[in-house]
Amino acid sequence: MLTKLFWRSFLKQYKDYTVYFICMTFAVMIYYSFAAMTRDQPLVQRAQPEIQISSVLSLGNLAMLLILIFFMLSANRFFVVKRYREMSLYQLFGLRKRRIMSQFVLENFAMNVAAFVTGILMGIIFSKLFAMILVKAMDLDLTSHFYLSLSSVYGTLLAFLLIYGGIACQNAWLIRRNQLQDLFGRRSQKILRKMRGSRWTGLLGVLGLACLLVGYWLSFFIREYIIAYISATDRYGIILWLPFLVLTLCVVGTYLFFRFTLPTFFRFLRRFRKHAYQHLRFYAYGNSPFQILSHWRSLAWATLATAAALTVIAGALSFVTIRSQVLRNSNPSDFQVRGEDTEKLANQLAQLGGKVTHTTTLHYKVTMAHTTRLFLRTDKSQQVQLYDLLTEEEYRAFAKQHPDLPAVQLKNDHEAVMFEYGYTTFRNTTTVDHRFTLPNLPTLEVKQFYPDLLGDTEMRYGMGVLVVTQKTYDQATGVVYPIAMVEAKLPAEKGWSLALNDTLPTSWGDEIYYQYSYANQKLSGQLSTDQNQLKGTSQSGQQSYNRLNLINRYQELRRLRRESGIFVYVAVFIGMTISVTTAGIMMLRLFSQLANETQNFQLLRKLGISRKAIRGIIHRQLAWVFAPPILLIVCHSSFAIHVWAQFIHSESYWLAYLFCVVMALMYVLAYGITSHFFIRAAESD
Repeated sequence: MLTKLFWRSFLKQYKDYTVYFICMTFAVMIYYSFAAMTRDQPLVQRAQPEIQISSVLSLGNLAMLLILIFFMLSANRFFVVKRYREMSLYQLFGLRKRRIMSQFVLENFAMNVAAFVTGILMGIIFSKLFAMILVKAMDLDLTSHFYLSLSSVYGTLLAFLLIYGGIACQNAWLIRRNQLQDLFGRRSQKILRKMRGSRWTGLLGVLGLACLLVGYWLSFFIREYIIAYISATDRYGIILWLPFLVLTLCVVGTYLFFRFTLPTFFRFLRRFRKHAYQHLRFYAYGNSPFQILSHWRSLAWATLATAAALTVIAGALSFVTIRSQVLRNSNPSDFQVRGEDTEKLANQLAQLGGKVTHTTTLHYKVTMAHTTRLFLRTDKSQQVQLYDLLTEEEYRAFAKQHPDLPAVQLKNDHEAVMFEYGYTTFRNTTTVDHRFTLPNLPTLEVKQFYPDLLGDTEMRYGMGVLVVTQKTYDQATGVVYPIAMVEAKLPAEKGWSLALNDTLPTSWGDEIYYQYSYANQKLSGQLSTDQNQLKGTSQSGQQSYNRLNLINRYQELRRLRRESGIFVYVAVFIGMTISVTTAGIMMLRLFSQLANETQNFQLLRKLGISRKAIRGIIHRQLAWVFAPPILLIVCHSSFAIHVWAQFIHSESYWLAYLFCVVMALMYVLAYGITSHFFIRAAESD
């Protein structure tokens, strides 16, 4: 008899368990798929030269495990707490808590086993699809085959059993602390007392909103505040404690917002009685804060977790964008090669079926230059570093082949144009003085700074490139070395890049040696490719530098594609899983009120309220519950992305903002599904 009662109670809550079952199945499927791809040897070995794919996937799998643990424990707590009244009735019938506990454990175990088996079966089926997506994202030349990993099944089963052990302990604790008084709605009475409010709750509500606004304000101007503080105090601790303060304000403000600010806001709206009584708004103004206060912790946590996931995705997209921008700037041609190896490269390409179509040789002269660097516009440091000189004529010849390069027009021999990528990429976090002092030359005045668009810096010796006149170039002390920018028709055969690397491998060499002294605003020094030619210095006072002999744009693009593909793949899957699980938890929380809400809606129908009006009430009521998390998720994520943008320049942050919109649409979809179930319950007889 008791078993039948438990079973009927279980069937009556199929909506709640369906949401849990779907989310749980999705999480198990993703976890197994990641584990299977980690053990897919053809996939791992094919990507091995560029990136350790197994390490990245293992890290993603660990994140999935943490998400799975939280979701299962949170959902299990919801199911147990929701059935407190049912447990109290069983206690009135004389059942011991141990009997109730064992029944709940068996019930939960059966449901989780069903979700686990379904998730494994779907993982086996869809792991091939996920592997194909990863192969496409990383641009791997690999055919993805159907792959069943028994070790991944065993690993997933072990993780599931460990989590279920935690669930059993959680059930024991929750059921033991249940009191018979819960039968009489003690929890609802507590929430109603919270809704009454007081002067202190109003002040805390204002404090929650103030924390969010101050956090947003500080994040919007964080760079200016850091610079101003360092300028005034010469202390750099603000670089650590100000971002931590912004994070703390947003976290505390989010919890205060849902606990105090929203209930205070609804109490304020209820004061406008004429407005509140139109379209039955008073019902939403009274019932929405009850639902929010019933689940304010879950709403706050879901908001913070989703915002954090979006920030991670934005960070991954920003990293990929920056790497792509660096690659475009540092690879203006198919090949960059030492001038001495130009003919050898052409011969090797011809043997592999390719052909050199155009070659531009740039004759750099490496020299020393003294300048002043400023960190955050405040901390000055006098630096002597290597810089490469390039004549204005050779730059213009190269610019004809690359129209995206800026025009350079020097008026006299004392002017120069600087190409240094870090100067503009990191939002002038580190800036360079416009005056450069070179050995035995008047001071150069840099009239314009540009990103380094002249090739890979590892092919050169200097920190940047100074475009100067021919006269300044000839008078400067330094070592001349040629770099050939080669455009080619690439071979059609696969594997040509590896074959080229075997005959013309990339290596470091062409070491130069130098020493310098700077005194009385004058710079002097020596540079040579032969260490023994430096006069009057010991080896301990000398410095050296070397460079690469070859850069293959195809190899760099392939490495970037594989690195960015795996990072974005893992970040997006983790973010999507967090969004699905947090939205699922919100839906479960709202479904817990569905029985009471159904009675209220049926009572409104008996009072003569039309179905159209009741539908409007449901949509408004649930909108008040879903809208605040969506708003805070978008705000938190947008300001976090803006913090990135203040220090790292990129033109593709719109991708991160677009992902914020996608996540918001997922919550809107959850709102639509929840509204559908509420309307069906309200209109049922």
